[in-house]
Amino acid sequence: DLGRDLELVSRLLAGEIETYALDKRYIRKDASLAWGHLTVALVRQNDGKPDYFISVIEDISARKAAESRLALWNDAFEKAELNLAMGDAVHQRLLAVNPAFAKRRGYRPEEMVGMPVAALFPADRLDEILSQIREADAKGHHVFEAEHLCKDGERFPVLLDVTVTYTEDGRPATRIVYALDISARLAAVAARRESEARLREAQRIAGLGHWEWDAR
Repeated sequence: DLGRDLELVSRLLAGEIETYALDKRYIRKDASLAWGHLTVALVRQNDGKPDYFISVIEDISARKAAESRLALWNDAFEKAELNLAMGDAVHQRLLAVNPAFAKRRGYRPEEMVGMPVAALFPADRLDEILSQIREADAKGHHVFEAEHLCKDGERFPVLLDVTVTYTEDGRPATRIVYALDISARLAAVAARRESEARLREAQRIAGLGHWEWDAR
């Protein structure tokens, strides 16, 4: 980080700037690194010659660590193939959705920010689903099946895993949602049931029976 600092010192001495500030790392006695926010001003003599610097250093290690964690989670949120969303439990609107969530519903992520949570669900199932959401708010975590509504009107089944965060006074603040598209699973179940029904009907018509046994 030294190069940028020295460049700003040169500009300060040349009179191009009166002060500067930047984030830089410092090496502690034990060789570990500490982040500091450095603010520097130059005091000049009466004839304008540089006299001395005044430097103020604020320890921002905790802030930088938090920013690093935030960047890591943001990267995971953006790149995950999982359908992820965050909602405002106070105003009942979407705060953020990842690209996978938006794409499955026919939107761009920025289109869904601020959208009412209710707009995700078909009107004929809204009361039932809102009841499940209230249960999630009460319990802190809840998993339930629902249906989501796409931009073009398509409906598809989802399994929603909802985690709720709370304000200091215990009110629901944010909902973090993982939405799993279960269309294929339900189609497979329906196909199996249809196949079993056809088999039973064929056996009935042919007058055949069948049995199962455990071969272990």
